[in-house]
Amino acid sequence: MPKRAIKSSDNQRTQCQGLSSTKRSKLSRNITVIRLGTDENGKRGGGISELPKDAKLDLCGEGFNERTVKVRWHGKLFFAFLQDLDSPAGAY
Repeated sequence: MPKRAIKSSDNQRTQCQGLSSTKRSKLSRNITVIRLGTDENGKRGGGISELPKDAKLDLCGEGFNERTVKVRWHGKLFFAFLQDLDSPAGAY
């Protein structure tokens, strides 16, 4: 699988928009995720973050391998591990 380029933070906000079948998930516990894009200081993604219990995520696309998925939370993109997500629901 080819490596994906890290997108700028401006592009992150729109990557999930316009998808007709965006799946959603509400977290039942805190999870650890990998940040995508660049931060306000221009540092490239890949940092570790924690998303809180009850966070509502949009599942946006493929992850970097078969065990991950790209998610959006509050306009920012992350890679999340599938084992950490509850079953995606059509709506939260």
